[in-house]
Formats: sequence, structure tokens, C-alpha cells
Amino acid sequence: CLLSGIHNIKLIHQYTAKMPIQNRKTPPFRKAQDHAESMGESATAFLNRAIDEAMAADQKHDPEN
Repeated sequence: CLLSGIHNIKLIHQYTAKMPIQNRKTPPFRKAQDHAESMGESATAFLNRAIDEAMAADQKHDPEN
């Protein structure tokens, strides 16, 4: 029945609203985040820069790609 499905969704929302939000950052991400912050950079900016530098280095080794 559709109404019981809606009721179940409401119960799920009520239950999950009381749950604490968990921060599930992996150790490598935390390490990158800590390094970025120590350098005065956001984690996102640091990761974007690292990706750009890795891609540029790869391009030097294999210019066909």
C-alpha cells in the first residue's frame, strides 16, 4: 500500500534526523587536508593543484596523451 510506504519514509526521516552526522574522511584525505591547512591552502585547492601538477608531469613523460 502506498500509504504504508509513505509512513515508512516518515519513520526513517524521524529516526535519521536524531542520528549524529559522521565525518568519514579516510586517513590519506585527512593527511592531505592537514598538509594543505599547514600551507594556508584549502583541501580542495590543494587537491586540484596536485592533480594539475600530476597531469602536467604525466604529459612530459608521454606527450601523446
